Amino acid sequence: MDPAFFWQWTDFLSYVEFIGSFALIVGVLTFLFINNTIYIELLGFAAVFTEAMLGAPQFIRNFQNKSTLGMSKKMVGFWTCGDIFKTVYFIMRAAPAQFWICGILQVSIDMSIFLQVFLYRKNVAAGPWISSKPALS
Repeated sequence: MDPAFFWQWTDFLSYVEFIGSFALIVGVLTFLFINNTIYIELLGFAAVFTEAMLGAPQFIRNFQNKSTLGMSKKMVGFWTCGDIFKTVYFIMRAAPAQFWICGILQVSIDMSIFLQVFLYRKNVAAGPWISSKPALS
């Protein structure tokens, strides 16, 4: 249960057990608190916030490496287009605040990744998959 190794599963079965346990616990809590507005709002916020943070690991990895080498700029472009469309839709349809707040957060992360592309454009930091040693002739 060391938090440093939380996402480093020892095997696939451990991962499936965690996901199953998590789904069961949240399912039971939702069943028990289905009429509790605060619980339902928090559950909804947790869901949209989790989605909003999907780009954060890419941002962090780019920041640590000071490089965007190996990152698909087209993929981030498609993320951004979809996130902008979704956020505008939420705002125009007067969706609950958590939807458009998280949408704005998501677009902000996407734009920050594009800023990294610009800032790190000349950096070719060697990641763990690239050898930084010159080839021997």
